[in-house]
Amino acid sequence: MVKKSAQSGFYRVIQNPPFNFTLHAVPLRFAEIGCRNRMRQAYYKCLDAYEWSLQCDLKLDPEQCRTCEKTFLLQYEKGVDVALAAQLVIFGSSRTMSFDRVILVAGEGDYQEATRFCRQELGKDLQLVCWRRSLSKELQKLANKDTVFLDDIWQSVFEIRAKPPLE
Repeated sequence: MVKKSAQSGFYRVIQNPPFNFTLHAVPLRFAEIGCRNRMRQAYYKCLDAYEWSLQCDLKLDPEQCRTCEKTFLLQYEKGVDVALAAQLVIFGSSRTMSFDRVILVAGEGDYQEATRFCRQELGKDLQLVCWRRSLSKELQKLANKDTVFLDDIWQSVFEIRAKPPLE
């Protein structure tokens, strides 16, 4: 079972009034990982800890780990940036999707070419929502609307509201 991300509350907030945004997200992917590989990695980390005189409570047996057949699902983000950039171009180019502004909740330079295409070729407005430390200077130059910094609005977006009394 995968735990819901801490971001799910943020996504819920911006889809409801007063924001009413439509979200287009790319789900994280899963990979089946063999226990023997993960445990072997942990074992070698324990060996490194031992060399530095750090305590390791895992007490792994490398022979047992090498033959272990257990598997588990690992959630990962590989390919998410590329998929989101592709969606940005696809939605921006679609004749059936009518919108004027792209609000990109990211600040990484990976989105630079896709946002450049939407701004320059398609004439869409671009607004960024991100953490200050994650904002790419090149991406910020492409935005033509004020950047919303999560650092500045975090408390107001996620304040805990008391439930209204039942009548």
